[in-house]
Amino acid sequence: MDNNPGNRFYPTEEQIISHYIEGKMQGTHFPEVIHEINICNFDPWELPEQAAWQSNDPVWFYFSKPDYKYANSPRVNRKTKSGYWKPTGTERTIRDMQGREIGIKKNLVFRLSSSKKGAKTIWVMHEYHSNNARFYQTPFVLFRLKKKSDDDESDTCDGPTHQMASQQSQGNNQQTEWEPLPDLMSEQDYRYLSQVLHPTAEGPSYSTGSNYHPNTLASRY
Repeated sequence: MDNNPGNRFYPTEEQIISHYIEGKMQGTHFPEVIHEINICNFDPWELPEQAAWQSNDPVWFYFSKPDYKYANSPRVNRKTKSGYWKPTGTERTIRDMQGREIGIKKNLVFRLSSSKKGAKTIWVMHEYHSNNARFYQTPFVLFRLKKKSDDDESDTCDGPTHQMASQQSQGNNQQTEWEPLPDLMSEQDYRYLSQVLHPTAEGPSYSTGSNYHPNTLASRY
């Protein structure tokens, strides 16, 4: 992929879950567009330079492993050096083009810890989770960071282009213009690998989508 001026990296929410998060948990890396970092090791204004894809859009993407506060605890650490990421609103279900639930999205707003009430900033994130994460030894989440404009009062990363693409991908029998993406394994190979990695558990269903051509297990591993 080429991040020269004029090119954009703007995956739909279905692509984020079914292609990028699923691919990352299978062992596929996307160094040209998404880096893996510990998101809370950085304040939000330090994150843009950590992103793989650089453009004029004030939006950046990252993989990160869930950072739990305690062992065997679902509570997630969201503190940074200068503040914390505060969840806002309700979780949103992400569906594929067939209407199946494939993941969730959480809205986060960065607040400064120097203020008693935690002053809200112009930095917001979406935190994406795959419903299949429990089947993997090393789960990942994907963060979509946005620096809002001064007149943007929303607590979301959604812009008109992203909202339109997401709505198209979740519409009833609507066709979406997908951008070409790197190859992943076929569904048959994926199920075989799932049985090898998780012999006592039923592997997750995997939606390959229609915007890339599957390769073979031998060529990938």
